[in-house]
Amino acid sequence: MKKEMECGESLFWSAAACGRFAMGGADSRFHGPPPTHPKAVASHRTPQVLAMAVLVVYASGCGDGDGSGMRTPSPSVTPLPSATSAPTPPTSTFLPTAAPTATRTIAPPTRALPTVTTTPAALCADRTGGALVSFRICDNETLRVWSTASEFIDQAAALLASGEQRIPVFGALLDGTDCDAQWTWHPDAANQSFTELAIELCDGCPSHVEADKPYWFETVRQYCPWSARVVVVDDRRE
Repeated sequence: MKKEMECGESLFWSAAACGRFAMGGADSRFHGPPPTHPKAVASHRTPQVLAMAVLVVYASGCGDGDGSGMRTPSPSVTPLPSATSAPTPPTSTFLPTAAPTATRTIAPPTRALPTVTTTPAALCADRTGGALVSFRICDNETLRVWSTASEFIDQAAALLASGEQRIPVFGALLDGTDCDAQWTWHPDAANQSFTELAIELCDGCPSHVEADKPYWFETVRQYCPWSARVVVVDDRRE
Protein backbone atom coordinates (compact mmCIF):
# COMPACT_ATOMS: atom_id res chain seq x y z
CA MET A 1 0.00 0.00 0.00
CA LYS A 2 2.84 2.37 0.83
CA LYS A 3 4.45 1.66 -2.51
CA GLU A 4 1.21 2.49 -4.41
CA MET A 5 0.91 5.83 -2.58
CA GLU A 6 4.49 6.74 -3.46
CA CYS A 7 3.82 5.86 -7.11
CA GLY A 8 0.64 8.05 -7.20
CA GLU A 9 2.51 10.94 -5.63
CA SER A 10 5.25 10.67 -8.25
CA LEU A 11 2.68 10.69 -11.04
CA PHE A 12 1.07 13.80 -9.57
CA TRP A 13 4.34 15.71 -9.44
CA SER A 14 5.25 14.52 -12.92
CA ALA A 15 1.93 15.83 -14.31
CA ALA A 16 2.53 19.14 -12.56
CA ALA A 17 5.97 19.34 -14.07
CA CYS A 18 4.54 18.59 -17.47
CA GLY A 19 1.95 21.41 -17.07
CA ARG A 20 4.61 23.80 -15.96
CA PHE A 21 6.94 23.10 -18.79
CA ALA A 22 4.20 22.90 -21.41
CA MET A 23 4.66 26.58 -22.11
CA GLY A 24 8.43 26.51 -22.38
CA GLY A 25 9.50 25.09 -19.06
CA ALA A 26 8.22 27.95 -16.80
CA ASP A 27 4.99 29.34 -15.52
CA SER A 28 3.42 31.62 -18.23
CA ARG A 29 2.27 33.98 -15.57
CA PHE A 30 5.86 35.09 -15.05
CA HIS A 31 7.42 34.76 -18.49
CA GLY A 32 4.77 36.08 -20.82
CA PRO A 33 3.53 34.59 -24.09
CA PRO A 34 5.50 31.89 -25.94
CA PRO A 35 7.86 32.91 -28.74
CA THR A 36 6.77 32.79 -32.36
CA HIS A 37 10.15 32.25 -34.12
CA PRO A 38 10.59 28.66 -35.42
CA LYS A 39 13.88 28.10 -33.61
CA ALA A 40 12.50 29.70 -30.53
CA VAL A 41 9.46 27.47 -30.79
CA ALA A 42 11.68 24.38 -31.09
CA SER A 43 13.71 25.39 -28.07
CA HIS A 44 10.56 26.37 -26.26
CA ARG A 45 9.08 22.80 -26.82
CA THR A 46 12.21 20.90 -25.77
CA PRO A 47 11.39 21.01 -22.05
CA GLN A 48 7.85 19.86 -22.88
CA VAL A 49 9.15 16.77 -24.65
CA LEU A 50 11.47 15.96 -21.78
CA ALA A 51 8.63 16.34 -19.31
CA MET A 52 6.49 13.91 -21.31
CA ALA A 53 9.35 11.40 -21.36
CA VAL A 54 9.76 11.68 -17.62
CA LEU A 55 6.02 11.12 -17.19
CA VAL A 56 6.18 7.97 -19.31
CA VAL A 57 9.16 6.64 -17.33
CA TYR A 58 7.39 7.24 -14.03
CA ALA A 59 4.22 5.67 -15.29
CA SER A 60 6.08 2.57 -16.42
CA GLY A 61 7.96 2.33 -13.11
CA CYS A 62 4.87 2.29 -10.84
CA GLY A 63 3.85 -1.00 -9.41
CA ASP A 64 5.75 -3.65 -7.54
CA GLY A 65 9.11 -2.54 -8.86
CA ASP A 66 9.33 -5.10 -11.64
CA GLY A 67 7.80 -2.91 -14.42
CA SER A 68 4.29 -4.31 -14.09
CA GLY A 69 2.60 -1.44 -12.19
CA MET A 70 0.56 0.07 -15.01
CA ARG A 71 0.56 -2.87 -17.36
CA THR A 72 -2.36 -5.12 -17.87
CA PRO A 73 -1.26 -8.43 -16.47
CA SER A 74 -1.33 -11.13 -19.06
CA PRO A 75 -3.50 -14.05 -18.11
CA SER A 76 -1.50 -16.84 -16.65
CA VAL A 77 -1.95 -20.25 -18.11
CA THR A 78 -2.15 -22.90 -15.51
CA PRO A 79 -0.94 -26.15 -17.00
CA LEU A 80 -3.43 -28.93 -16.72
CA PRO A 81 -2.24 -31.86 -14.73
CA SER A 82 -0.82 -34.46 -16.98
CA ALA A 83 -2.85 -37.57 -17.20
CA THR A 84 -1.01 -40.36 -15.52
CA SER A 85 -1.84 -43.84 -16.42
CA ALA A 86 -3.27 -45.92 -13.64
CA PRO A 87 -0.74 -48.32 -12.18
CA THR A 88 -0.96 -51.69 -13.75
CA PRO A 89 -1.74 -54.25 -11.12
CA PRO A 90 1.02 -56.82 -10.81
CA THR A 91 0.40 -59.93 -12.73
CA SER A 92 -0.16 -62.85 -10.41
CA THR A 93 2.09 -65.77 -11.16
CA PHE A 94 0.33 -68.06 -8.72
CA LEU A 95 -1.17 -71.00 -10.47
CA PRO A 96 -3.70 -73.05 -8.55
CA THR A 97 -2.61 -76.57 -8.01
CA ALA A 98 -4.87 -79.46 -7.76
CA ALA A 99 -5.45 -80.71 -4.26
CA PRO A 100 -3.53 -83.91 -3.57
CA THR A 101 -5.67 -86.94 -3.89
CA ALA A 102 -5.43 -89.61 -1.29
CA THR A 103 -4.33 -92.87 -2.80
CA ARG A 104 -4.41 -96.20 -1.15
CA THR A 105 -2.22 -98.98 -2.33
CA ILE A 106 -3.84 -102.33 -1.91
CA ALA A 107 -1.23 -105.00 -1.66
CA PRO A 108 -2.16 -108.29 -3.24
CA PRO A 109 -2.97 -110.93 -0.73
CA THR A 110 0.03 -112.93 0.26
CA ARG A 111 -0.19 -116.64 0.16
CA ALA A 112 2.17 -118.69 2.14
CA LEU A 113 4.10 -121.06 -0.05
CA PRO A 114 4.07 -124.64 1.04
CA THR A 115 7.19 -125.62 2.90
CA VAL A 116 8.98 -128.51 1.33
CA THR A 117 10.30 -130.70 4.08
CA THR A 118 12.85 -133.29 3.11
CA THR A 119 12.43 -136.22 5.39
CA PRO A 120 15.17 -138.74 6.08
CA ALA A 121 13.14 -141.36 4.24
CA ALA A 122 13.10 -139.09 1.18
CA LEU A 123 16.86 -138.54 1.43
CA CYS A 124 17.53 -142.23 1.88
CA ALA A 125 14.52 -143.63 0.05
CA ASP A 126 16.57 -145.96 -2.17
CA ARG A 127 18.89 -147.10 0.59
CA THR A 128 18.78 -150.76 1.74
CA GLY A 129 20.83 -153.15 3.86
CA GLY A 130 20.24 -151.30 7.10
CA ALA A 131 17.67 -149.31 9.04
CA LEU A 132 16.59 -145.73 9.70
CA VAL A 133 16.44 -145.15 13.46
CA SER A 134 14.91 -141.91 14.85
CA PHE A 135 15.54 -140.48 18.32
CA ARG A 136 14.01 -137.70 20.42
CA ILE A 137 16.73 -135.83 22.31
CA CYS A 138 16.65 -132.90 24.76
CA ASP A 139 12.82 -132.96 24.70
CA ASN A 140 12.46 -130.81 21.56
CA GLU A 141 15.14 -132.01 19.11
CA THR A 142 15.32 -135.09 16.89
CA LEU A 143 18.02 -137.09 15.18
CA ARG A 144 17.59 -139.65 12.36
CA VAL A 145 20.51 -141.91 11.61
CA TRP A 146 21.25 -144.63 9.07
CA SER A 147 22.60 -147.74 10.74
CA THR A 148 24.14 -150.89 9.28
CA ALA A 149 24.99 -152.34 12.73
CA SER A 150 22.61 -155.32 13.09
CA GLU A 151 22.89 -155.59 16.90
CA PHE A 152 22.18 -151.83 17.24
CA ILE A 153 19.11 -152.17 14.97
CA ASP A 154 17.77 -155.11 16.97
CA GLN A 155 18.22 -153.34 20.30
CA ALA A 156 16.54 -150.20 18.95
CA ALA A 157 13.53 -152.22 17.88
CA ALA A 158 13.34 -153.88 21.33
CA LEU A 159 13.57 -150.50 23.15
CA LEU A 160 10.83 -149.07 20.94
CA ALA A 161 8.60 -152.02 21.73
CA SER A 162 9.20 -151.97 25.48
CA GLY A 163 9.40 -148.21 25.97
CA GLU A 164 12.62 -148.58 27.85
CA GLN A 165 15.51 -146.12 27.53
CA ARG A 166 19.20 -146.70 26.97
CA ILE A 167 22.02 -144.38 25.87
CA PRO A 168 23.02 -144.63 22.22
CA VAL A 169 26.74 -144.33 21.59
CA PHE A 170 27.87 -143.07 18.16
CA GLY A 171 31.55 -143.94 18.11
CA ALA A 172 32.51 -141.72 15.16
CA LEU A 173 31.09 -138.48 13.75
CA LEU A 174 31.34 -137.53 10.07
CA ASP A 175 30.90 -134.15 8.40
CA GLY A 176 28.04 -133.62 5.94
CA THR A 177 24.30 -134.23 5.78
CA ASP A 178 23.15 -137.82 5.43
CA CYS A 179 19.56 -138.93 6.14
CA ASP A 180 18.60 -135.98 8.40
CA ALA A 181 18.32 -132.73 6.48
CA GLN A 182 18.38 -130.48 9.55
CA TRP A 183 22.00 -131.30 10.46
CA THR A 184 25.25 -130.99 8.53
CA TRP A 185 26.90 -133.90 10.31
CA HIS A 186 25.97 -137.57 10.85
CA PRO A 187 27.24 -140.62 12.83
CA ASP A 188 29.20 -143.40 11.19
CA ALA A 189 26.61 -146.05 10.21
CA ALA A 190 28.78 -149.03 11.27
CA ASN A 191 30.05 -147.69 14.65
CA GLN A 192 26.88 -147.55 16.80
CA SER A 193 25.78 -149.23 20.07
CA PHE A 194 23.71 -148.90 23.27
CA THR A 195 24.99 -148.64 26.85
CA GLU A 196 23.69 -148.17 30.37
CA LEU A 197 26.29 -145.57 31.36
CA ALA A 198 28.41 -143.03 29.43
CA ILE A 199 30.80 -140.23 30.25
CA GLU A 200 29.31 -136.77 30.52
CA LEU A 201 31.78 -135.35 28.03
CA CYS A 202 29.95 -136.87 25.08
CA ASP A 203 26.48 -135.92 26.31
CA GLY A 204 24.61 -133.11 24.58
CA CYS A 205 21.95 -132.08 22.07
CA PRO A 206 22.29 -132.41 18.30
CA SER A 207 22.37 -128.60 18.08
CA HIS A 208 25.46 -128.55 20.30
CA VAL A 209 27.34 -130.67 17.81
CA GLU A 210 26.07 -128.50 14.94
CA ALA A 211 27.26 -125.33 16.69
CA ASP A 212 30.81 -126.58 17.32
CA LYS A 213 31.65 -129.40 14.97
CA PRO A 214 35.47 -129.04 15.22
CA TYR A 215 35.31 -129.55 18.98
CA TRP A 216 33.13 -132.65 18.69
CA PHE A 217 35.03 -134.09 15.71
CA GLU A 218 38.56 -133.55 17.07
CA THR A 219 38.24 -133.46 20.88
CA VAL A 220 35.19 -135.49 21.96
CA ARG A 221 35.19 -137.73 18.85
CA GLN A 222 31.93 -139.43 19.81
CA TYR A 223 28.35 -138.58 20.70
CA CYS A 224 26.29 -140.18 23.49
CA PRO A 225 23.12 -138.23 24.36
CA TRP A 226 21.81 -139.29 27.74
CA SER A 227 18.22 -138.14 27.10
CA ALA A 228 17.77 -139.98 23.77
CA ARG A 229 14.70 -142.19 23.24
CA VAL A 230 13.93 -144.38 20.21
CA VAL A 231 10.76 -143.21 18.44
CA VAL A 232 10.98 -144.87 14.96
CA VAL A 233 12.77 -147.90 13.50
CA ASP A 234 12.55 -148.41 9.71
CA ASP A 235 14.25 -151.79 9.17
CA ARG A 236 15.36 -152.33 5.54
CA ARG A 237 17.55 -155.32 6.00
CA GLU A 238 17.01 -158.25 3.65
